[in-house]
Amino acid sequence: MQKKSLWRIILVTLLVISCLNLGLAASKPRVLKLAHVNNPTQPIHLTCEKLAELVAERTNNRIQINVFPAGQLGSNPEIFQGVKFGTIEMGVIPPAGLADLTPGYEIYDAGYVFRDFDHFKKVVDGSIGAELAADLIKKGGIRVLGVELLGTRHLTTKNKAIKRPEDLAGMKIRAVEFPIYVAVINAMGGNATPVAFQELFGALQSGIVDGQENPIPSIWSSKLYEVQNYLMLTGHIMAGLTISINERTYKSLSQADQEILAQATKDAIAYGETLLLSEEEKQLKSLQAQGMKVIGPEQGLELEAFKQRVVDQVLPKFENVWGKGLYERIQEVK
Repeated sequence: MQKKSLWRIILVTLLVISCLNLGLAASKPRVLKLAHVNNPTQPIHLTCEKLAELVAERTNNRIQINVFPAGQLGSNPEIFQGVKFGTIEMGVIPPAGLADLTPGYEIYDAGYVFRDFDHFKKVVDGSIGAELAADLIKKGGIRVLGVELLGTRHLTTKNKAIKRPEDLAGMKIRAVEFPIYVAVINAMGGNATPVAFQELFGALQSGIVDGQENPIPSIWSSKLYEVQNYLMLTGHIMAGLTISINERTYKSLSQADQEILAQATKDAIAYGETLLLSEEEKQLKSLQAQGMKVIGPEQGLELEAFKQRVVDQVLPKFENVWGKGLYERIQEVK
């Protein structure tokens, strides 16, 4: 009897331990990595933090998102590869970074494509954006949860004010590491030189490149005013960034959690874009206060000359890549 009682005690104990372990396993949160190359002070990073906050709140911490900014998990191409193969579950990826899988995404960065913010949102959140997103899932196993405006890209230089394309002749201008960015800068008159964003300040400081182009929040948060003296308001690209997730990771979530993640992304993007639009004007004034000389149309900047060169040179070169008629469809969106 004593042996039977002992065995009962042992079995009950093992059962209790097993139940406790199962309970701990069930309560352990699903952790997703979200990587990007931008600085922690930029609106896109604050969007990612807001997304993590909303998802944790709405799933009762069943899902937690750990955000890795400033290239901690690699450059833009490395983040793209990580999301594609699932080693990084989520990433902030420029549309051009998705073009190897879905070439149509490259048109978002083609230069002078979007008229204004409203036009941008209607395209990326409308039927054209939906078509590109569906193609990307099919071809590459990456799901775009949303596209956020990073800002309007402008040109900066260290020692020379630029007013017309001819002024850029012979100047090395840093380009994002994708063909469309290289093509746009070359069309504008510069000598495009690809440099990773996290290496940009040093490249400008050492003279590896003479200038660069970025949205105002990126110029401000990266303190590029310390190594650049002129800011030309060329507004050549209304730049967006996709918040994307590996499709296998997405499908591994319950339908309810998929819906939570999708809605939380929309809400976080709205938060980030509101912040961006409210800060751009203030940051432009701050850049001037730091000594940057701002060159716009009133100071002789020939915007139409830059636009015409980009439209004439870039669109024909890439039209066969993203598909004939796509540019015209975007222009027809009202």
